[in-house]
Amino acid sequence: MSMTSWSYTNPDFSSYYLAKFFRRMIIRYRECGYGELQDKNKRELKALGYDMDVKLKQLKNYEYLRINEQKYY
Repeated sequence: MSMTSWSYTNPDFSSYYLAKFFRRMIIRYRECGYGELQDKNKRELKALGYDMDVKLKQLKNYEYLRINEQKYY
């Protein structure tokens, strides 16, 4: 079985990579001095079919998304 076909049939696979994507976005905006994601990015994700606030809550509930609050230098 190829990796591509497995990823489409396993919802946990896509949730894992989506969580990694959201985590990178959040950390990038925190490092740039933004407290929250900009509305523009939320609208763009909503246009793609992702409601940022709802998806983040789901991912946190499923423990896919762990954001370390400490800043490492």
